[in-house]
Amino acid sequence: TTYPHTWIGVLYEDRSGTLWGGSPGGGLKKFDKLSGTFINYQQEPDNLNSLIDYIVIIHEDRHGNFWVSTMKGIYRFDREKAEFTLLKPSGNRPEGFEEILILSITEDEDGTLWFGSNLGLLKYDPVENTLVQYNEPAWILEDPMGDDETFWLPTDNSMVLFNKNTGKTISYPFEFARSDGKSNPITLIAYDRIIDRAGRLWMAT
Repeated sequence: TTYPHTWIGVLYEDRSGTLWGGSPGGGLKKFDKLSGTFINYQQEPDNLNSLIDYIVIIHEDRHGNFWVSTMKGIYRFDREKAEFTLLKPSGNRPEGFEEILILSITEDEDGTLWFGSNLGLLKYDPVENTLVQYNEPAWILEDPMGDDETFWLPTDNSMVLFNKNTGKTISYPFEFARSDGKSNPITLIAYDRIIDRAGRLWMAT
C-alpha cells in the first residue's frame, strides 16, 4: 500500500492499534488494516472546523481524546464522527493562540496536558477547558529519570529543568571544557535524551 503523500512528518499508533500519519500539506491519514488503504482527512475550505493540512503532532490522551496539532492551532478529533474541533480554551488566552504552533505534548497522571509551543509553555486542563501560560522554552522533553514532577526544556544554550508543581526552573548551561580548566559557552539544541546505567544523562543535539 502506498502512502498518499510524498513525505510523512509524523507517525502515530493509537491504543486500538490504528496507525495514523501526518504530512506537511497532506493532512491526516488513517490506515485501514482490513482493506489495506488510507482514509484521508484534509482541509475543507467551507468548513471553519476542518483541520489545517500541515500536521505537526498527533497525541491520544489517557481519556481517549485524540489531538492533532497543525501549523495553525490544535484540534480535538472525534474519530467516531470524523469531526474536528479547534481548541478554544475559556478565559484569557495568549495573544495569537488561534494560530498557535504546538511542537510537543506531554501529559500528567491527572490528565493535565502540557504544550510546548511558539507561544511558550502552556498548561491545559481538558476538564475545565482552561489554559495557563509560562514564559519558558517551547520544546518539552520528559524527564528520563522517571520524575513525574519535572521535565526538561531545551534552549539554544542550556537545558532547563521545569518543576510542574511549583513552576520553578533550574538552568544548566551548555559549556565546552578547555584544556586550561576553563569553559566556554556553546550554542546547541537538545532534541532527545537518555540516561545510561551509570546514571549519566546524554543529550542528542
